[in-house]
Amino acid sequence: MPSRKALIGAILTLVLLLLGAVVAGVFDKSASAGVILASFTATGGDGQVLVEWETATEVNVIGFNLWRSTTRTGSYTMLDFIPSQAPGSLIGAYYSYTDTDVVNGITYYYKLEVVATDGSIIESAGPISATPGVETTPTATGTPTSTPTGTLGPTPTHTPTPTSTPTEEATPTPTSTVPPPPSLGPRIQLPRLDLGDAFGSGTSWSTRIQIQNVGSKPTWAAVIYWRGAGRGALGAWHKRWLPLHGVWTLTPPAGAQSAMVLSFASEPTGRPNERTVADGERLAVTVDRWGLDPYGTGLRLSSSYVGISEPAEESAPSSGRKYFVPYVMHRYNDALDTIITIQNSGDKRTSIWVYYKEEGNCEYQVAQHIGPLSPGEAIRVGPPGAVGVDEAFPVSPGWLGSAYIASNVPLGIIVDQLSFPPSLINRGTMLTCRGIPSKKLAEELEWDTTWYADLLYQQISGWSSSIQVQNLTQASRPTFVTVNFMDQSGDEVLFVGDWVCRNGSITFYLPAIVDMGVNFPFGFVGAAEIESHEQVDYPGGEHDGEPIFAVVDIK
Repeated sequence: MPSRKALIGAILTLVLLLLGAVVAGVFDKSASAGVILASFTATGGDGQVLVEWETATEVNVIGFNLWRSTTRTGSYTMLDFIPSQAPGSLIGAYYSYTDTDVVNGITYYYKLEVVATDGSIIESAGPISATPGVETTPTATGTPTSTPTGTLGPTPTHTPTPTSTPTEEATPTPTSTVPPPPSLGPRIQLPRLDLGDAFGSGTSWSTRIQIQNVGSKPTWAAVIYWRGAGRGALGAWHKRWLPLHGVWTLTPPAGAQSAMVLSFASEPTGRPNERTVADGERLAVTVDRWGLDPYGTGLRLSSSYVGISEPAEESAPSSGRKYFVPYVMHRYNDALDTIITIQNSGDKRTSIWVYYKEEGNCEYQVAQHIGPLSPGEAIRVGPPGAVGVDEAFPVSPGWLGSAYIASNVPLGIIVDQLSFPPSLINRGTMLTCRGIPSKKLAEELEWDTTWYADLLYQQISGWSSSIQVQNLTQASRPTFVTVNFMDQSGDEVLFVGDWVCRNGSITFYLPAIVDMGVNFPFGFVGAAEIESHEQVDYPGGEHDGEPIFAVVDIK
């Protein structure tokens, strides 16, 4: 894991790129294309030319083509292909090439091409020149030319007002003497974006991202996009200055399948002609998706989720990171499917292990290895043969259970549940929840043993509900879980309970209320309390109830 300083430097570089037009004293009112090369120079020596370059990021880079000519506009010969030193990384690298096949006194011209993982040229720089045998000053390019790979838009609007939006003013260019910021600013993960035929031909899906500044002062917000798993960065981003409480609604560019949102600020250092990049304000981000169902019924679906925020700089626990995913289904009851989307929100490539546990089969689990996955990329795991799924579930149809996911880097996980009962015409749902990180849960929720379901249905206009409870314990023991069903006034109707094995799950169905003799003439509408109980006579001694996670399914 790179040091905190190295990771801050990578994000600082990325933010400086986004702020390029601002620090130059020009307010950029259009979206910006990604720039990979930070510098490209050539220096002549006695019988040699030293060619050097640095990169700001190498998320989608496999290497570099270096070309040479004896005339600026003449024919160029390729000197070498130089492999990337940091493939798939947000952090750039330094490169040098010594050209010794030269004659003193002759000027040589050099060009550099950035080669993407798919073999395409995504950026180029030069020509620059140097003359061996003569004292020269390194010649640097201006802004390297770039081949955009995504559609950028919409165009941000800047309306100066005395109270909410800063006026445009020249901003001095920062120097390298400015120290890095003390910590990373807010970083929000958007693991799944659906555009076009994301769920099959003619499904016509759309995605809308909405970002609000919920901090205490104006801030910059930037959205960086990635393509599908193994295809690298899209090479496109959006940025906008958000006033206090300001809202920005945007549509991702074509080809985007995942994204990250950054918040940052450009602030003076107190010294002349110097500015630095600092933490931005807190942002609230939601993602709305809608389109036609993947089963060809023509039913329009919609779903939303909140952007996932997790500190990217925190070190992983000694046992690695672990995430819990409830309600994993593959054609369960011939009507229920799950798609898990996993985004690498770390700073290095990683492999992922997914462990599946079927309900009622505590002693057995199915392991699946996925990867490697580059930073920012997301992979979709779901039913075999489903459109848009990168990896198929290793379980058979009719399967119901849960999963936990192991990784050495932070992950953002979105779980989509698709429900299409064949007996119900024109009725279907897509419900979305997020995977729960165990370390985050332990810190913020204190290993919560009680959860609440605010609204449940059973036999209301054909709709029904169920509750799945997952045991998140790190110990090798089960826990006893009860579900206390309450009516709309909060009075207890009845409770049911059962044991849940380690990392396994159990589903409580609301029709069980009817089976146990509780009848409502117009169906049940109410709430529930889900609790993991203290164990007083379990072998090995008394202990508290194990941490749990509960999700409600409505179909």
